[in-house]
Amino acid sequence: MSPYDPQSDPWFSSRAARDRPDLLGLSLTEVTALETAAGHVLRIIAEDDRVFAATADHNDARVNLVLRDGRVIRASMF
Repeated sequence: MSPYDPQSDPWFSSRAARDRPDLLGLSLTEVTALETAAGHVLRIIAEDDRVFAATADHNDARVNLVLRDGRVIRASMF
């Protein structure tokens, strides 16, 4: 299996997606505390080299995350 490449991921190339650079580098624990307090739900799209199934439905309150070694390397809302 090849390593996960967020640049080629169609989930993150959507025009409707809003990047969240403020979450980059944070741990999942830190992001969970910040985003649940803001009323958002989290969805992990990929972790290390594993990609998870996800639906293509739009949810303005959802933060989609890609994690590497327990840290956020990509975050977007859609």
